[in-house]
Amino acid sequence: MKAREEIVNQSVITCYGSRKTYIVKDIQFENGPLQSFFKLKDGEKISVAKYFLKQYKLKVTDKRQPMLVIR
Repeated sequence: MKAREEIVNQSVITCYGSRKTYIVKDIQFENGPLQSFFKLKDGEKISVAKYFLKQYKLKVTDKRQPMLVIR
């Protein structure tokens, strides 16, 4: 897929929080910010969209956008 060829193994810089740099390892087209979850330190399971709203006051407007897998 053309998007993978262009993005995988490239670096991205976040524009929120502390502006960290990450290397993209893959793209998950089947999961979006509402379907991707992780656990917080307190054990709460939270979606990526909800985390961005809670942590950075940023509302995810494209709920179908693919997720970047980073290292």
